[in-house]
Amino acid sequence: MNKNCHLTSLKALSNTNTPDPCNKYTSLDQPWRANNETELDICDRRFSWDGWYRFFYYGMNIRMAESCVPTSRCGAYYSLWLNGPHPEIEDGVVTRQVCGNAGSDCCLFGSTSIKVKTCPGNYSVYKLFRPKYCNMAYCTGTKSKHDFIYKDFINYDLMWYVV
Repeated sequence: MNKNCHLTSLKALSNTNTPDPCNKYTSLDQPWRANNETELDICDRRFSWDGWYRFFYYGMNIRMAESCVPTSRCGAYYSLWLNGPHPEIEDGVVTRQVCGNAGSDCCLFGSTSIKVKTCPGNYSVYKLFRPKYCNMAYCTGTKSKHDFIYKDFINYDLMWYVV
């Protein structure tokens, strides 16, 4: 048997045993991570980030913020947000840059990357890494993607009838 062929077969076999992060994640229902919450001196650097995580806001599905979040929000001084859009389901696992707002620059701390996957059921999971400094926390919004789409539709619908 060809030695290289055997190694390739083992590699392919090991990839099929990797659990889908949409089915194997840790739930984080920490409302203080929302971009409307104030500073609490949280330090995500102290957490032992291991595996994939799904964010909740008071039990509701939520995603990381995709735009600059002011300082002193999300439970920490430096707010960490996703610099780029969430992937579509068909994109699979993607790498995205995480930015940290330092007040004078929304992406002063911008060299950290995380893995993101959007899952069937309209939620996302994240492979988070330990931030460089203390007093940094990963931030979420306060509404799910579905909530925004639904509310925009309702607002448009109401505007249509009012005019």
